[in-house]
Amino acid sequence: MKRKIIDHLASKQGDYISGEDIAEVLSMTRANVWKYIKELRKHGFDIESATNKGYRLNRVAKSLNEDSLYYYFRDNSFVRESCFFEEIDSTNNYLKSRTNELPDKTLVVAKKQIKGRGRRTKEFESAPGGLYFSLLIQNGMDMSEVSFVTSIVAVAVHKALKEFGVETKIKWPNDIILKGRKLCGILTEMVSDMELNHRLIIGIGLNLKNRFSEELSKIAVSLEEEGYEVEAIPLLQKVIEYLEYFYEKLLRGERDEALCILRTESYLIGKKIGFEYNHERKEGMVEDVEDDGSLRVLTLDREVIRLGSGEVSILNIGQN
Repeated sequence: MKRKIIDHLASKQGDYISGEDIAEVLSMTRANVWKYIKELRKHGFDIESATNKGYRLNRVAKSLNEDSLYYYFRDNSFVRESCFFEEIDSTNNYLKSRTNELPDKTLVVAKKQIKGRGRRTKEFESAPGGLYFSLLIQNGMDMSEVSFVTSIVAVAVHKALKEFGVETKIKWPNDIILKGRKLCGILTEMVSDMELNHRLIIGIGLNLKNRFSEELSKIAVSLEEEGYEVEAIPLLQKVIEYLEYFYEKLLRGERDEALCILRTESYLIGKKIGFEYNHERKEGMVEDVEDDGSLRVLTLDREVIRLGSGEVSILNIGQN
């Protein structure tokens, strides 16, 4: 019901709408209308009230809560439904357990995750101060294209951060790096039902104002720690904007722009890495990102290997 009040106020933004009219249209009492107005004000809605005129929405703060999230994404072409949690086990898990009941392009956002996950079930630090969100998308592409989705997500996050003056690098396959430390992690999963309908779950965890332990701060960083003041809602809007742009291009088979960014902003090209290949531990120099998004590595014994997935560790001491 509160969302309907938001819709009514937004449709008349700049003009007054009487509490009586809102109550009549939504079949509620004027007392309930007033109750919801007070809740919206607490969530950053600048709602002016005047005798014999009613209510007028002037502006909405971009603080992250369920009401502002709905307001800023209610007309978004790439988000059909939004859900917000102060705390959740995992935004990806929430979508995975409800894929049959939630609409395509459902966005789930949380301020804290209790059981955040990275690749290969590794734990992902999801403390307060971060931005954690997942998007459910009906898979409309060939299976051969799916592996490239994580790459375009990384590009979207990189481009969004650049809009706020944050220069990052992309660490294949799913991390965003700021000044040598991890700023963002990405986890893309596919789920299928009995009818073999395939859906993608894109999970992103961004460190905005996180505070890390001394040990963790060696590998993780937040925007605030490096002097950047970026609010969650504007950043989320930009990430979704770029994700839609690059996802639609991928559906059309257009990869060149994303590949160019993956190569020019790579954190790994030209560095020596350690990795596992065919159950063997190997070392080699990263030469390039291939057209399919895989990593081309020249091993110490001059063998060219193309890594389609897996974990890599940088062996070049002091290189960022």
